[in-house]
Amino acid sequence: MIFYVHGFNSSKESSTGKMLAEQVGKPVVCLEYDSSKPFKENLENLSLEAWKDMDGFDVIVGSSLGGFYACEMAKELQTCAVVFNPAMKPKSQLKKFLGNNVNFATGEKWTFTEDVLNSYPDALKAPKGLPVMAYASKDDEVLPGNAELAAKEFSDKLRSEERFSRNAET
Repeated sequence: MIFYVHGFNSSKESSTGKMLAEQVGKPVVCLEYDSSKPFKENLENLSLEAWKDMDGFDVIVGSSLGGFYACEMAKELQTCAVVFNPAMKPKSQLKKFLGNNVNFATGEKWTFTEDVLNSYPDALKAPKGLPVMAYASKDDEVLPGNAELAAKEFSDKLRSEERFSRNAET
C-alpha cells in the first residue's frame, strides 16, 4: 500500500493518486490536508490518518507541497518516502497564493491567509538516516528554481528528471 499526499490547493480527489495506483499496481490511499489550515495541524492530521492504516504500508509519496509533507511525515513516522518536486521553501514559494483561491481538484473557493503561510517552516530539511528518494524537474512551472534547492538539500537522494526518464524505460 502507498500513501499519496497531494500538492497545495488540491485534494485527495486529484487525478495524481489514481494515476499512481494504475502505474504501480498497488493500492494507493490518498491522504487529505486542508490548504487553508496551519502546517502543524495538517501534519498532525496526515500523520494520524497514515498511522491508523500503516499495516501493509510500503511508502509515502508526495508531490510539490505534498512532497514537503511526505518528508515531514517520514520523520514523524520513521519511515520511507518518495517525493516529486517537493516544495523546498514553502514560506516564500506559497506567498503568491495569498488571498482567494479555487481548489484545482474540487472547485471549492477558499482563502489562504498570512497566518497560515507563516505557520510553515522556512525550508525543508531532508530526513536524515531514512530512506527518502527525491525527484526534481527544472521545468516545474509552479515552483521555479525549486530543482536547484532540492539538489542542494537532497544531494545524496536526488534523482534528476533525465535519470528518472532513463530508469523508467528500463
